[in-house]
Amino acid sequence: MRRPLAWLILLEVVVVAALAATTYHLLTTRTGTPGAAIADSGAPTKPKLTPAAPPTMPAAVPTPHLLGPPPGLNFDPAFWSGQLDRINQDQHLLEQLQWRLTAAVTDWLRAYVNQVLIPAVEHAENH
Repeated sequence: MRRPLAWLILLEVVVVAALAATTYHLLTTRTGTPGAAIADSGAPTKPKLTPAAPPTMPAAVPTPHLLGPPPGLNFDPAFWSGQLDRINQDQHLLEQLQWRLTAAVTDWLRAYVNQVLIPAVEHAENH
């Protein structure tokens, strides 16, 4: 291990390549391979001649339930007004918390300087 930086860079490249390969694999298994979609959209094939099969009852297939809102942008003004009001309220609470934290740190620092540092400096100057 003469050059640890080179090994770290090589390890990072391997990790990124593994993540990219995993992502590609997940995307292709979820949506189907791109090559299959292109092959399916080619020239129409000749229909096969098969004897007519008797009609069968379709199997009970569960219908998928959508989780979350339907795709698309919601243009309802009341929806956006409510969302923006909630965001503004959350932002206001966060700013109040930040100011309280800043004030507490400032007060602590001021007390530390007045009660610890200044007496120590005055004691050192007098002796």
